[in-house]
Amino acid sequence: MDHFSDPSAAPAARAAREDDLAGIITLVEAMFAELGTIVGPQWRADVRASLAGRMGVDVGIFVTDGDDHAVSSCAVGVLHHSLPSPRRASPTVGYIEWVFTAQAHRRKGSAQVVVNALLGWLTDRGAAVIDVHSSVAAEPLYRALGFNNDGPVALRLRGAEPR
Repeated sequence: MDHFSDPSAAPAARAAREDDLAGIITLVEAMFAELGTIVGPQWRADVRASLAGRMGVDVGIFVTDGDDHAVSSCAVGVLHHSLPSPRRASPTVGYIEWVFTAQAHRRKGSAQVVVNALLGWLTDRGAAVIDVHSSVAAEPLYRALGFNNDGPVALRLRGAEPR
């Protein structure tokens, strides 16, 4: 993994605590802003309520701390329980929802350590398959961690109205 810094020099990943939620939400908001999506106060309130009730249950969150002890990087993943399939050993599927590192902490291995911790959490809870929808910038990280195109093509329908 030559284009990533030495992971042994990266900050240690740890499971997020409820008092980390403000920092995690700030990071995820910055991630969305970099992707061209602006979030509002209702999103912040909704995501805080959702994460607070689900952390460690079906949502895994791992963080690194910066020099100022604020959350500098996070990886958030969700466990989904699907129908049994002959293509998976388990109906439990993991999905990496959000990964983001604050600008000042990039290229130090933080994203790699939080994603590795999240992958361990997801697989320890039975995820036989873990999916991610990657940005172009993050694709090298995921490929270096073993993600590939070995699976169905992800398609999406936006704006479908309930019937």
